[in-house]
Amino acid sequence: MALGHSLHLEVVAEGVETAEQLAFITERGCDIAQGYYFSPPLSGPRFREFVLARTGMPGPGELAGVAPYGVKVLFADDVELARLVFRDFLDGTGCIIDEASDGAEAVLKATQPSMDGGPRHDLVVLDLQMPGMDGFEAAKAIRAHEASCGLPPVPLIALTVGDSEVNRVHAREAGFDRFLSKPISRSDLLAAMAEMIPPSHRDSAPTDTGLDAGFKIPEGLEHLLPAFMAEMLKDQQVLRTLAEKTDRDALAEHAHAMRGKCGMFGEEVLYTLLGDLEALAPLGETGEITRLVAKVVERVGRL
Repeated sequence: MALGHSLHLEVVAEGVETAEQLAFITERGCDIAQGYYFSPPLSGPRFREFVLARTGMPGPGELAGVAPYGVKVLFADDVELARLVFRDFLDGTGCIIDEASDGAEAVLKATQPSMDGGPRHDLVVLDLQMPGMDGFEAAKAIRAHEASCGLPPVPLIALTVGDSEVNRVHAREAGFDRFLSKPISRSDLLAAMAEMIPPSHRDSAPTDTGLDAGFKIPEGLEHLLPAFMAEMLKDQQVLRTLAEKTDRDALAEHAHAMRGKCGMFGEEVLYTLLGDLEALAPLGETGEITRLVAKVVERVGRL
């Protein structure tokens, strides 16, 4: 550094990793420092965006208005209404939809060979939080089966309420290729699915013709509003019953299931309230839980 300054040059330090190193070189007159301390590695999602931007590969936004066409899709979710919404999202795409209500059933169906001995499905979409075997374990089992049988990996998409970095990391470790969080619009889901399959199996997304339902419901789901309303009326009664009991785990699980349904239909007020209730249920005070349940019941009554 002394030599550089004697020549009237700026001194640049490379590879600075800690605050202690930065303080050390700053005290000795270093002009510029760079390295890991200033530019840590990109997270998984950011790195993916970086690669897509540099390679010209299509991201979900670039495939807007595109949908998978004529492919075999396995969808697993323990909530029947979520499976109904998924079927409706894919209506008009010519896709063949296979369903599972839990992770174990999804693994059973995903590992059954087709008539030609190859994979039975072109695409698999799994909810992460299901009773019994969850989506993480199901994905691991599917990947283990593929490896043991020498099969090409089927594209796996995680679709869940919990959009946290921890869930994203665990999903990647389990073998998922994409991570999608609820609520998600029909166009975004179809575009993400189309990204995972060859261009020969893509087509223009079907046009939604539904009427405006009056709140933030995704286009094309308006005709399912009666089913959603009926589910909410039943669910809020169960929620009230569970709140009166001491099984906090059951209360948290039911709040999570309700939240997933609200996410699919874009009901943001209930989505937020139920998220707070799910987080509070295990250890929260009874009075605060009662207050949140009352807010949920009130909101359902206003729908």
